[in-house]
Amino acid sequence: MDEIQRVIDLSTVDQAEVDRLLAEAWQKAADYDLVQWVSRAPNDVVDAVAYLDGRLNLDAPIGDLEMEQAKVDAARIRDQERNRVLRGQQAFNTALRHRETGTLAGWTDIVVNGTDEINCWQGTTIVDPDHRGKRIGTILKIENLRLVGEYRPKMRMVRTWNAESNAHMININEAVGYRAVDRWIAFQKKFA
Repeated sequence: MDEIQRVIDLSTVDQAEVDRLLAEAWQKAADYDLVQWVSRAPNDVVDAVAYLDGRLNLDAPIGDLEMEQAKVDAARIRDQERNRVLRGQQAFNTALRHRETGTLAGWTDIVVNGTDEINCWQGTTIVDPDHRGKRIGTILKIENLRLVGEYRPKMRMVRTWNAESNAHMININEAVGYRAVDRWIAFQKKFA
């Protein structure tokens, strides 16, 4: 699988363009509410975060790699949260909840090391298949970058990786301001 690393320099983002993208996206996602948190998911969404996280290996384009569905539950999410705190990291999270059903339609996170004010790392971004086509991914990315900016205003660079075959997420990332910096190649060996 070919994977491309992209970086956004938050100090050079075209805010007017990002505001325009966000306003357009919210027009298509008017039936959703923003849910945000730092480091520990609220109890009312932790199961939904686990569900979305568990879907990632099935939903994200990963080229010709074969991956099985991860077994993720609320306890595993809580373990990840505790481990990040022990490492001195913060995780900034944004989700959208469908107002009518209460379903968490999508979720994204960015991880920041304790004293680093230059680099942070995009983690998961996923939209449930039942809620795709409503620009939820665009809203997640932009609103989460803003959340990072609220808490860590000196933060400059956010790094993300996408399979080269993940055209949809690449288009969102590039529209927001991410630019390709290098290519990584993953190989998978199969044992008999």
